[in-house]
Amino acid sequence: MTGSLAPTRRLLSHGSPLAAAAAAAAEAAAARNPLFRAEITRVRDIADVRILRLKATRKVEENLPTGETRLEGPFAFQAGQWVDFMAPGVEKVGGFTITSAPISTPGLAEAVGMPSNMDEFELVVKKANWPPAQWIHTAAKIGTEVQVRVGGDFTLEQRGVLQTNSDGHHHWGCDHLLLLSGGLGINPLFSMLLRIADVSSVHSRLPKVTLAMSARDRSHLLFLDQVRTLASGPLRDSLKVVAALTRGPGSEAPIAPGISA
Repeated sequence: MTGSLAPTRRLLSHGSPLAAAAAAAAEAAAARNPLFRAEITRVRDIADVRILRLKATRKVEENLPTGETRLEGPFAFQAGQWVDFMAPGVEKVGGFTITSAPISTPGLAEAVGMPSNMDEFELVVKKANWPPAQWIHTAAKIGTEVQVRVGGDFTLEQRGVLQTNSDGHHHWGCDHLLLLSGGLGINPLFSMLLRIADVSSVHSRLPKVTLAMSARDRSHLLFLDQVRTLASGPLRDSLKVVAALTRGPGSEAPIAPGISA
């Protein structure tokens, strides 16, 4: 999280120095979250990224050191969080941001092609030689089971942008929210947009939201169609999108109808 924290404006930037400084504390908190088994239910490839849809199936029984505990409850996550990802036969633990969000608004999940159930989630992983990412791109198949643990505090709720009372009523902690992303940095921010769109169905007043997204070329401008759906649908009165390409053919041309370049 960077920039001004004045009440009228919040700026969230994934991968910023301040966000990185908070990573250690978030990781320590995540260690208390339970470990779950999750089954891969869908695999898609776009350019050099692979999109996995997973369904959490059951909690893993862990042998814990004396005095160490885990939080109770079913699988759950907030928009913007990540998962520790443990693949079979891979020693290193991966860390990947969840790109979907828990959605309760009828028709919203279908409109943007995302899962709506709390126990289902999606990950977008770029091709790399890092063992967890390499396994996802070469060995991940529908029906394969992995283990995941939710973590992270880069969320609307934990950053004070969205507050929910005990009676379930939502309150916004800002009048204008600025979201900045480059490349796969869009992952947690798209999840947050889904959360805001979901809240919009029960909350008439939304903050103004500006999403500034960039990528090296059009094939890497992820979630563009879904963002346009949100901007022309549930967030039509609150969301402004600015997109830019950093290199390659078409970097000087308008990105898409309804999206500022």
